[in-house]
Amino acid sequence: MTDLIVTNNSILDTKSNIDIFICSLGYEKRSISVAQKIYERSTKKLAIKFNDRQVHSFESNKKWFQENNFLIVDSSSLYDYIDYLDLLKNVTDEFSKKTVNIMIDISSMSRPMIANVCFAIRNVNLDCNIDFVYTSAKFIKPESELFPVTSSAPVIPQLSGWSIEPDEPVTAIIGLGYEYDYAIGAIEQLEPNDIWCFFPNGIDKKFDSSVRTVNKQLLDVLPSSRIIDYSLTEPMDLYIKLNSLTSGLIDTSRIIYIPFGPKIFSLICTIASIQREPAVAVWRISGEQCGEPYDHSSIDSIVCLNIRVNSKNGIN
Repeated sequence: MTDLIVTNNSILDTKSNIDIFICSLGYEKRSISVAQKIYERSTKKLAIKFNDRQVHSFESNKKWFQENNFLIVDSSSLYDYIDYLDLLKNVTDEFSKKTVNIMIDISSMSRPMIANVCFAIRNVNLDCNIDFVYTSAKFIKPESELFPVTSSAPVIPQLSGWSIEPDEPVTAIIGLGYEYDYAIGAIEQLEPNDIWCFFPNGIDKKFDSSVRTVNKQLLDVLPSSRIIDYSLTEPMDLYIKLNSLTSGLIDTSRIIYIPFGPKIFSLICTIASIQREPAVAVWRISGEQCGEPYDHSSIDSIVCLNIRVNSKNGIN
């Protein structure tokens, strides 16, 4: 067991050396946007390759990673973190210093991939200083068509949640995003007793407006006291808000996080769930494989959340 502590520090800000840089190799242009800025500071560079939907910018991204000495790793099973754990152990063994600096770009990762990487880090017996970084996609108008739900399950088995009081009422904490009416679909499936929603405020006002439009049915009936705004550029503030809400509800209900929307919300849900393991679940309700994949470009700014991993203590 390790101790995951969210901090205000950042490897990115100090411009210190990065021992290990991890990102994903996917079809979006933004798969390489962070890597292009920091790869020269990185000793070891890993790109986790998606084995499906290898379209759009996938081949050009792959070529760039190969030309810049990235180790391209197969993502053979998004629901099995053992491969990532073995990989991290092998890589971190090469560093003899007490604390390893790691940077992880989650911008183009899937939610299961984010969860698997977090679990792998949590189980590496090493002290780490980790920057999770994220760059938002440039605005693209969301699809208006509602695709059927194709997956409804814990994001990975380790985050399925468990309670010593199984009869306690269920509270759903939902991150809102582009997924058209999926939040309503999640509520209909889980039938929670209480609902809280986190509404993302982006850099582009068109994004905020679109999120409001695709979630209109839910927002029209949910009391304003149950809607919490957060800024995509302030991940520490988001962590504090989610952590505070969870602490206030966990003694009287079974909590399920449903992280639609930006990946930064999914990351913070994963961290908060691991810190309370196994009490809080993280669910993935999706129909994205039916939709058209977008070749998202990134905006210029990079958002960072720093975590200290202490191998000597239990999770706080």
